[in-house]
Amino acid sequence: KLGCEEIFDMIRARWPETLFVSTADEGVGALGRHIPNLEHVLSRAWTPAELRLAAAAACRTFSLRRENERLSLEMRVRAPLRRADPVNNDGLGFEAILRVPGSPMVAVINSSRQYATFDITVLLVGEPGTEKATLAEAIHLASLRSEKPFLSFDCSGLSVEAIATALFGTARGCGTSSAARAGVIRKADHGSLYLSGLETLSPEMQLRILRLVRDGSYEQLGSHDVHSSGARFIFSATEDPRQLVDRGAFRADLYFALSVAELHVPSLRERRADLPLLARSIAEDMGRLHSKGVRGISEDALCFMSGYAWPGNLRELENEITRMLIHTQDPVLGADL
Repeated sequence: KLGCEEIFDMIRARWPETLFVSTADEGVGALGRHIPNLEHVLSRAWTPAELRLAAAAACRTFSLRRENERLSLEMRVRAPLRRADPVNNDGLGFEAILRVPGSPMVAVINSSRQYATFDITVLLVGEPGTEKATLAEAIHLASLRSEKPFLSFDCSGLSVEAIATALFGTARGCGTSSAARAGVIRKADHGSLYLSGLETLSPEMQLRILRLVRDGSYEQLGSHDVHSSGARFIFSATEDPRQLVDRGAFRADLYFALSVAELHVPSLRERRADLPLLARSIAEDMGRLHSKGVRGISEDALCFMSGYAWPGNLRELENEITRMLIHTQDPVLGADL
């Protein structure tokens, strides 16, 4: 029989690009320091779902490395190489959204997969920091438009003129520029455009968005020429548009035009079962980003986190784990932090 170390040495010798996923018992203790391509370390109480997600993440990393090598080679020889057949992105983007079996995100992602295959407008409703942008990009990657551009624009906090300029563009001679300027709607043509901050739009902008959603038409600033967009639109709001309609703050006809495919993205306090998986993943990502060795989060710390409401959702969780990372002197983040 071969020991773990002999098996790793044999694999590295034959396939040096191999990425490894290990358990804390096998990988970190005896072998972790000797595995150059150790991609992920599972907790001692790992589940099959965590193993599947870790393997999928390693596959994505491997593919990205291969693509980077290909691009570097193209730049060195200054001649484009023949590209491989396009990768089928169906499901790839959804794998970036971590969840465990039974999580409320499972039903959301299942519905998103169905909506992705239909060329329709999608409305995402959820609190800030609930991965709506990630979900929107996953829908794009699983659609027939996956080879086309995916662009995003946040309307929050901007004036009507600033939003109109960014979305629709400006005609020649409008403002200080003598040349026409394309907006993000034009740039996303035949691809997907994700627009967040829907609840902040003024009545005037709501009317222009309604026209855009209904027949794809819009006008640039400084021109009366009507342009047509072939983009697919994914909108998001942090407040339920139905309540805004009831208060008279949102056009009912625009809401009904958007609500063919409406998804409510759960908050982190509704995803308590996902929190250990999310926290460990964020700790690993932040550790790599800041070049600080981290081997996980203690069970006591995870229990402490599970008792908190997380009003800032995943953004707050990421900020908190980053703060823990800054203050820790131990490779395992503990509850004392």
